[in-house]
Amino acid sequence: MSAGEEWISFKVSDTGIGMKAEQIERVFQAFTQADESTTRRYGGTGLGLVIAQKFCQMMGGDISQESELGKRSIFTVELPAIVVEKAAS
Repeated sequence: MSAGEEWISFKVSDTGIGMKAEQIERVFQAFTQADESTTRRYGGTGLGLVIAQKFCQMMGGDISQESELGKRSIFTVELPAIVVEKAAS
């Protein structure tokens, strides 16, 4: 975040299964789930968080994640209040 800019920040949390530290490291990698048993049990392609992260970064912000195994996960999105379109390179 830059000094003087206004930012919007919000958190999404759950009371789900949480993740181990090594799983958290992979959560923003395309086509990756926390582990194979999670994929079998809950489904998904491993793209949702990657897409969300790319959208946040395209707007000049980011998304981060923290988790406590067996208890919860929290995703925090931080975006500039005013998004300035960048010229195509």
